[in-house]
Amino acid sequence: MKRVLLSLLGISVVSACGSSKGPTASNGNDNPGGTIGGTGGGSPCTGLPTVSHGGKTYNTVQIDAQCWLKENLDVGVMLPAGQAPTNNGSIEKYCYNNDAAQCATYGGLYSWNEMMAYSTTRGGKGICPDGFHVPEQFEFQILGTSLPNTRGNAVKAVGQGAGGGAGTNTTGFSALLAGMRDKNGAFSNLTYKAFLWTSSEYYPGVRPDVYLEGDNNSVWFGNTDEPAALSVRCVKT
Repeated sequence: MKRVLLSLLGISVVSACGSSKGPTASNGNDNPGGTIGGTGGGSPCTGLPTVSHGGKTYNTVQIDAQCWLKENLDVGVMLPAGQAPTNNGSIEKYCYNNDAAQCATYGGLYSWNEMMAYSTTRGGKGICPDGFHVPEQFEFQILGTSLPNTRGNAVKAVGQGAGGGAGTNTTGFSALLAGMRDKNGAFSNLTYKAFLWTSSEYYPGVRPDVYLEGDNNSVWFGNTDEPAALSVRCVKT
């Protein structure tokens, strides 16, 4: 795995083949960042403070010219970790450790194809609310240019991470260290890492993602195999 630091943006890039980012936790019983919550910065998007989708209400946050959902998506029916989603007209998600309460707190974990509603169109709506879409990699890079020197800490919710990686949430983005389900169906990294899909393509079967770690303030770009399941954020179209 190769890491290249882009010092101008305070963003790091990881070039990797496969779905593993070197998991450091397998169950999430040890939370290095304490409880979730606290206050943060950011203001709701002008004229659109909330969005209803799939029976839930999501808050929005305006970060420079971009309007983001403030929470990870949690829509659809839960699948057991060992079952693959299918293109059956129903949105299907995973909940960490097959526990629905984890989805209620951290949002669902989605395979790339399921998130995209089985489309390969970059910037497509996917499973996002009307008027929103799955961000392309460059849209996360635009977000990166908006970050202060605290970089990744500025987008983590208060209570996420510890020490040099403690979230300050000065942007209001409120990222949660929700972990992932890997391509083999194993859950890992709850309370240690956040992984967010993009709608971009690295090469067939492997898609770019963005991730944060609880022990540092960097924003990383990597690549993950499509069958893995990661968190999803939506940005206004």
